[in-house]
Amino acid sequence: MTHTYDFLIIGQGISGTVLSYQLINKGYSVLIIDDTHQTSSTMVAAGLINPLVLKRLTKTWRAEEFIKFNDVFYAQLEDEINSSFVIEKTIIKLISSNDERNFWIKRSRIDGVKEYITENLKDLSDYSFLHHNLFSGGEVKKTGWIDTKTLLTSYRRYLIERNLLLEESLNYQHLILDDKEISYNNIKAKQVIFCDGYQSVNNPLFNWIPLSLVKGELLIIKSEAMSDEYIFNKKIFILPLGNQHYKIGATYNWNDLSLLPTEDKKSELIRNLEELINCDYEVVEQIVGIRPAVKDRRPLNGTHPKHKNIHLFNGMGSRGLFMAPKLGEEFVNYLMKNDPLNPEVSLVRYSDHYLE
Repeated sequence: MTHTYDFLIIGQGISGTVLSYQLINKGYSVLIIDDTHQTSSTMVAAGLINPLVLKRLTKTWRAEEFIKFNDVFYAQLEDEINSSFVIEKTIIKLISSNDERNFWIKRSRIDGVKEYITENLKDLSDYSFLHHNLFSGGEVKKTGWIDTKTLLTSYRRYLIERNLLLEESLNYQHLILDDKEISYNNIKAKQVIFCDGYQSVNNPLFNWIPLSLVKGELLIIKSEAMSDEYIFNKKIFILPLGNQHYKIGATYNWNDLSLLPTEDKKSELIRNLEELINCDYEVVEQIVGIRPAVKDRRPLNGTHPKHKNIHLFNGMGSRGLFMAPKLGEEFVNYLMKNDPLNPEVSLVRYSDHYLE
């Protein structure tokens, strides 16, 4: 029996989750193909929501727009899938030198930054698990994190209950392209959208895009001495997960793209962690993800140069959970209303790489 859909979406990481929900919410029929997304970078991501680049204390691209949109979008999605995955929590930037203190105070008085940080630094002497004699803390506002595992798992259940998920890896040889309708085994769709993360490098339709894959490793630790009150940041982040567990990350590796954890990155994370804390802890788990990166650090959204019903919504990078909801709405409007995409995310910027 043949089933026909408006959209076939490949991948259920953050991009596929956000975009499929927005299309379903607008009344379109959608089927997602996903191989349990265990290699998805979203599954292991920190999920931080942060409007600033902390190293330079500059505002991130389109920060105000994303914050405003996310507040409504994520609350609606939590309600729709009967799940709670948004955790509001202040980020504390650990500051250890006079130069850092002076830089923080200077930046806290600049328009576009002062809205997100407090000028007065926080005394951290009560947080005995830190090397508190070394640090004061700068508070970053409008921050938190998305529990990505809960989000993806809950949304997957939502899809399964509605028969909107096909759990398998896409076989490109079975994908039959046509300008009017695309076929895949017993499935037909008017349009296909690839949200396939780093697997885009193996996608014959989009492997001409110059992706630079990045392997990231994180640790999960357990400690009875540490505090859940804040997310701490200096070289690494210390993200409280609850139940005395913390996510520590992250590393970057452009050479080793295996999904195997490495001892050298574990050592790097431990070394950076122990520069910040002076308490007992145990390493519970080491996790790995591969992220699709682009040199200009902007997403990859648009339509295939030849096949006008084949699209890409991908490459969200380390701020994917911050950017994807608003960019998803813009992508839906691009597909259905022919609204122009923001040129900074449009695939057109790489059109000269495409060779038929």
